[in-house]
Order: sequence, then C-alpha cells, then structure tokens
Amino acid sequence: MKKRIFATAIMSLCAVILFAQQQQKVATNYSDEDNQTFVRANLDITKVQQEAEKEVTKIIEDNGLKVDRFNDIVAIQQGKSDEEASPEELKSFNAAAQKIMTTNQQTQMKMVAKME
Repeated sequence: MKKRIFATAIMSLCAVILFAQQQQKVATNYSDEDNQTFVRANLDITKVQQEAEKEVTKIIEDNGLKVDRFNDIVAIQQGKSDEEASPEELKSFNAAAQKIMTTNQQTQMKMVAKME
C-alpha cells in the first residue's frame, strides 16, 4: 500500500513538472479578441466559484457545523492536529463532505462549460 501511495506521489510530481514545462512554452502574442474572451471566461468562472463557495458554506452549516470547525476536522483527518472530534461531529463532517464532493464535481463541470 505504501509503495502504491509513493508511486502515485511520484507520478503526480512528474505531472506537475511536465505541466510547468509546458507553461513555459505559452505564446504571449494574443489578439484583443482573445484577451476579451479570456476576461469574460475568467469573470464567469469567478462567479461559479463564488456561488460554489456559498453553497459549500451552506452545506457545512446545514449539517450542524461551523466552517472553522469543519476545517479543524479536516486537519484532524489529515493528522495535522492533535484535537479530537466527537462522533456527532464526525457524522456531520462525513455527511457534509459527501455533499461537498458532489458540489465540487458539479462546479468543475460548470467551469469547463464556461471555458468552451
């Protein structure tokens, strides 16, 4: 299992390095129309992200947690905190996390659609 995680980490690192190298080869001579299209898409994507952030906050709160406590539990789950979460908090956290994952997938699809 540890070897699989390590291999996945190495592959991810390689992907990041390749992505960075590709980014260095990006053209810089864009037309005004290209620039305007980019700005519009960026504004649209920003709106989608802001809506998603509000929705995620609502999901967390609807499951009986504050955003700060949700983030604390994320840190606990990642082993970055010595705090503990109660069984009730973990139940709320898990329910919210499942809904948030669905929301994130929907948000990604919306953002891709705005770029097309």
